[in-house]
Amino acid sequence: MRQLILSLGLIIGLTSAAHAEKTPWMPTTKETLSFDVTRNGDKFGNHSVTFEPKGDELKVNSDIRLIVRFGPIVPFRYTHTSEETWKHGQLVGLTAQTRKDGDRLKVAATRDGDKIAVDGAEGDYTFPVDVIPSSHWNIGQLYQENMMSSETGKPLPVDVENLGLETITAGGKEIEATRYRLKSDIVVDLWYDADNRWVKCSFEARDQKIEYTLAS
Repeated sequence: MRQLILSLGLIIGLTSAAHAEKTPWMPTTKETLSFDVTRNGDKFGNHSVTFEPKGDELKVNSDIRLIVRFGPIVPFRYTHTSEETWKHGQLVGLTAQTRKDGDRLKVAATRDGDKIAVDGAEGDYTFPVDVIPSSHWNIGQLYQENMMSSETGKPLPVDVENLGLETITAGGKEIEATRYRLKSDIVVDLWYDADNRWVKCSFEARDQKIEYTLAS
């Protein structure tokens, strides 16, 4: 992935001083980022992102499985799977399926000339060819005006604040990572290491604190 450089859009929505665009982390061999997910400190599920590079093409598969149980009762379940296809550092296709509170959402996006055409759960949309989905692994999402929702396919506004360098635990060890606050449909804090690899995530939903910690 380090050998591929995305052509990112204009730097829009950064609330602090001007920032240089970041080269996204992209492995050159098959690799998986596996996150443990907690809800108010208790185990909530898992989120994995698997990268499969082959020549000038890269497949990125995301798998999210979150569940709340009270004995045999399951009041909340969330699952999401998606496959992104990248060529020469640009998105050329995406398919995604989400199950959320009983609703089932589907998204299909394909490169169509000089745009990305999306058949989404809430309608049809078009994006510029350098759009980046909301799957968070690609730091380039912070440097665009709108990102593509991997859940619904619709445009999500991007407003970002750089909160600076922090020491965090990721992959079982302490590392230095830069923390960004992404304000969109929800407010999400995202951490990326020195190689711009996604290593942590934190946000609030339904008054619950959700945190992703990189396990491997």
